[in-house]
Amino acid sequence: MKKIFIAVIALVIIIWALWIAVPSASLQFIIEDSFPGESIHVEITGLEKGLFYTLSAEKIIIRSPGRELLVFDSVRSRIDPLGLMRLKLRLTAEGNIGGGIFSGNLRLGKGTGQMLFNVKQAEIDKIPLLKRIGVQGTGAISGRVSLINDTVTIVFATDNVNFGPSLVAGITLPLNFFRRATGALTAKGNILIIESVSLEGKDIFARLKGRIQNSLMDMTMELMPGRTVVENPLFLAEFERYKVSPGYYAIPLRGNLAL
Repeated sequence: MKKIFIAVIALVIIIWALWIAVPSASLQFIIEDSFPGESIHVEITGLEKGLFYTLSAEKIIIRSPGRELLVFDSVRSRIDPLGLMRLKLRLTAEGNIGGGIFSGNLRLGKGTGQMLFNVKQAEIDKIPLLKRIGVQGTGAISGRVSLINDTVTIVFATDNVNFGPSLVAGITLPLNFFRRATGALTAKGNILIIESVSLEGKDIFARLKGRIQNSLMDMTMELMPGRTVVENPLFLAEFERYKVSPGYYAIPLRGNLAL
């Protein structure tokens, strides 16, 4: 029993000493080096060590070439000590994103990074990735964010939001007709794939699919309006030319996207 007690005390001392010995700069290097590719880069500002395997950071920024995709701030995390001994960080983290909150897990090692976060009530107009595809409006968005090696995936849902009309590739999209949106986006390097985005409003439904590569769009918005929308003179004037069949409109979105 005495030997077990001594072994436990010795292990605690080793773990504590390791935490004291490892500088914040080394921890930051391990985190950022987990995503070394040119297509996706993680940048950390204001990283500080706390008591016994806790970390805080002012910001964690996920970037694609030349652009911010997601910004997490006021980040607080706790490290698994055994992972640090193997120079692989396993962390739980929480903090703020776009006026909302996030929580989740990170698994980090040289060139093998993973971040899995749940997001609640972030503000649409504070998410850089949404601005990139021309989304403007107010309201909250919740969902899941994953960053695995060089790929960012967002699965999201909104409710009771107020979108503004968006000018995309010279076409004004009637996003102001919609109050709810669900979907999934994937970013890898200079390619953003809109896998599927569904929009719902009063007597109108829409789907958006396609991709953006190097600011060049190749997307289609499908509109399925009901009678009250179709009879709106403003809708007819703008979208009658995209009519495929009664109650179905397909708007091609191709060209440069101003970012």
